[in-house]
Amino acid sequence: MPTSFPSVRDLSQQALPGGLFNRMPDPGQFPFSILVGRAIRANWPISLTLGSIAAAIIVSYYFVAPLRTPMEQLAELKERYGLRFAIVSTGIFGGLLPLLIEQFRSNPSRRLDRASLLFFTGFWGFKGAEIDLLYRGQALLFGDVASPGTVVAKVTVDMLIYVPLWAIPSVVIAYLWLDNSFDYRRTLGSLGPKWYRHRILPVMVMNWIIWVPAVTVIYSLPLTLQLPVQNIILLLFAIVLLFMTAPGPQESAGLRRQTS
Repeated sequence: MPTSFPSVRDLSQQALPGGLFNRMPDPGQFPFSILVGRAIRANWPISLTLGSIAAAIIVSYYFVAPLRTPMEQLAELKERYGLRFAIVSTGIFGGLLPLLIEQFRSNPSRRLDRASLLFFTGFWGFKGAEIDLLYRGQALLFGDVASPGTVVAKVTVDMLIYVPLWAIPSVVIAYLWLDNSFDYRRTLGSLGPKWYRHRILPVMVMNWIIWVPAVTVIYSLPLTLQLPVQNIILLLFAIVLLFMTAPGPQESAGLRRQTS
């Protein structure tokens, strides 16, 4: 089964790097403090990079007039097409483009797998509609003014309610479904007991560390710009994750020997 994106195990290894999985493959056995500490050490460069890019975007919007105009045009497109813009743009930025980049990086001559193409584009298109509705709902609930209190409230709901209850579980289960060749019985079996702690928690901790700074910046922008900026950061995050979970030289050599 081709896996053009990081598998669930890849995501967990990124959350707990340094060979720890080789000694103790079950992340649910780690105390939460160790999980958080190792995830911070592993992922703070990504968090700093994406947070800096997001900060540069917001500075450009509010203080750099030549860059503000194209961003306002992007916001107009989002306002004009609404949910359709969210579905198409997130499907492209979160699914199609990272898949094509991974294809070019790993094996440009290999034929693109149609199942992966449909899965990732469709899945992230659905996520685009979901995230857009989240942003709209929070704007109705807390207002569309980027005051410190409003931004903190939105980030809190996003990171402490939406992420642990739906966002990360749905991504992990969907990726497991792909890893198990779309067999729902094998997918349920691969979750195993204490699945939330074992499967979800490592990825969720990584998500918090990487995305809290970026999400803070996103909620500091006008509503019509939040999803477009989220998609730009999502694409950068996917690219970084693809390269960080890529097999090393020894693993690549082993795979070549197995397939030769």
